[in-house]
Amino acid sequence: MNYWPDSKCEENSFYLYDIDLAKSEITEILKSKPDFLKIFFATKANPLSSFLKLFNELGINIDVASSGELHQATKCGFDSSKIITTGPAKSKPYLKKFLESGVKIFVIESPQQLIELNELSANYQNIEVLLRVQLEWKEGESVLGGNNITPFGISMDDWKKINFSNFNNIKIIGLHTFQWGNILKKKELFNIWEEAIKKLVTFSKNMNIKLDVIDLGGGLGVPYHNQECDYGINEVYSNLKILKEKYNLKKIWVEWGRFLTGKYGYFFSKIIDIKQVRAKEIIVIDGGLNHFARAALTDEYFPCNSKNEGNRKYSIHGPLCTGLDYHGTFELDENLKVGDWLCFSNTGAYGFTESMPYFLCHQTAAEKIIQNSKIITVRKSVEASEYLV
Repeated sequence: MNYWPDSKCEENSFYLYDIDLAKSEITEILKSKPDFLKIFFATKANPLSSFLKLFNELGINIDVASSGELHQATKCGFDSSKIITTGPAKSKPYLKKFLESGVKIFVIESPQQLIELNELSANYQNIEVLLRVQLEWKEGESVLGGNNITPFGISMDDWKKINFSNFNNIKIIGLHTFQWGNILKKKELFNIWEEAIKKLVTFSKNMNIKLDVIDLGGGLGVPYHNQECDYGINEVYSNLKILKEKYNLKKIWVEWGRFLTGKYGYFFSKIIDIKQVRAKEIIVIDGGLNHFARAALTDEYFPCNSKNEGNRKYSIHGPLCTGLDYHGTFELDENLKVGDWLCFSNTGAYGFTESMPYFLCHQTAAEKIIQNSKIITVRKSVEASEYLV
């Protein structure tokens, strides 16, 4: 990505997504995809229409976890047959809306959801279900729970209390589990998948549940500051093939989000101030956690670069009145000045829609895309006067 905003540009912070590069690389990724694998895009990573339309064009399915995401998916052309719905909060009106929209595949996360979906499905045909299983792990934490107790699904012991013969209006086609995200080491990724599959296969046999599908969720990593990923897509496909054959699986589904959009996003923000505080160089930028909140949530920072390389260390802070608005320490150009731009990369996932745009009433960040070699603004920056009531 060779684009860099002009130093005289008066715009505020903005996201830029390289749709052209995404199309080229994801097309190549799909060429070697094994037939037993079905890929869904996890909309929560980035619901931008430009990405969703691209994935629909490329034949990728879609995972939605809210009515808003469902609306976005259908607006971008996804047929209901390509939609799966996940997420712990599915009320009866929510389930009814999805059924009325033609969605036929539901990840069920509780007995209540199972009861209500079965009741509603009396008026529909061919409604399929994956039961989400929350597995126990010896150690480790994740934003999706890891070994912690979370609202995602229920345990195998809890599912064992359910008499599945009571649910005649739905068809259980398999099991779903996903408790680990952004895994960057192939050995760790493979071990988590294998441990989960072993437990789910045993559970399905004990419960006499037909296991046509195992859904492993997401988990593929995108490296952030001071991180590296030690595998490529062919190693992912190879490991999944090994597991399919070893455990005699029929189909494996995955819900990849960050992996499909992360590397194609950039966040540009202008330097507002440069100062020294107790011998530390501080840069204050126009954009902050109100524009990209991930750092405050995870203590992992988007990689940052200046237009010219350098070796002076700067701590980067946003404009908000909180010490949480910190975005990492980086070696940047020693000649930086007020008005120059910084670029944060790998911001194509969990950026704009994970932010806190209204906190402190700053302008929102714009969103732009590179498509057909042109830069197009798809969302303008909005002044607080336009959204405050």
